[in-house]
Amino acid sequence: TTLYAVWKANTYTITYNANGGSGAPAAQTKTHGTALTLSSTTPTRQGYTFQGWADSADAAAAQYQPDDSFTTDADTTLYAVWKQDPASITFVTRSGTSVTATITCSAANATAYCAAYTASGQMVALIAAAVTGDGAAHAYTFSLPTGSYAAVKVFLVDSGFRPLCPSMEG
Repeated sequence: TTLYAVWKANTYTITYNANGGSGAPAAQTKTHGTALTLSSTTPTRQGYTFQGWADSADAAAAQYQPDDSFTTDADTTLYAVWKQDPASITFVTRSGTSVTATITCSAANATAYCAAYTASGQMVALIAAAVTGDGAAHAYTFSLPTGSYAAVKVFLVDSGFRPLCPSMEG
């Protein structure tokens, strides 16, 4: 009788960590000696743009992109790499003629505007506020003139009146 060895290739678990974000892809299994295509799923994080994946939680630059070929033969955790957006509006509340917006901005010379609209869509008030460009979240309160407003919108622009982030309604 002849005996033959049966070999089974080692497998490794590739785990994704959203690193402060949410929606990381499910773990993948990689077979030794065979390239793995990384997941095309990308996580999200409020106020940040996903840059790719790295094998260190504090990496400044991404080593891998979604759908890249991954060849490391070891259990590996890939961490999302984030770049802070220059600005974001994350929360707008309205109580009567008082509107409060939470704004994060790292751009110099930015201005936030609160616009009030009638039911027909006509802008009837526009209030401006200089924004602190230190990259931290700050609350800004806008006091609109007495009146009845169907909608309010807060938007953020640079010194050339170019939008820094999507506007937000409240």
